Amino acid sequence: MRLVTPTVDLSKQYARDDLLADLIAARRDPSRPLACDVRDTGAFMRVMEAVRTANDPRPIGEAHVTWAGEGDDRHPVVHDIGAWCARVSAEQRTFAELGAPWTHA
Repeated sequence: MRLVTPTVDLSKQYARDDLLADLIAARRDPSRPLACDVRDTGAFMRVMEAVRTANDPRPIGEAHVTWAGEGDDRHPVVHDIGAWCARVSAEQRTFAELGAPWTHA
């Protein structure tokens, strides 16, 4: 992962844990805790359930998207998405609540 802003240039690498191997090791030694016990995932599971049961999202209109890259690297970029994400984070409101232009019918 790399984060670059005008004041920060940060790179981090994260290793992957083999959760199946962790589960097997915990089953063999009951005193050994799991790396991620299901009892510690309540908030995550509530978010996942809310996403699972929510209405399907509407597509973002082409007028609000620019395509970048070529070939396999081609991907959509929503206009001003960085600024909108910053507002969502700072104000803890949804894109629709903030009036993002692509949320209108």
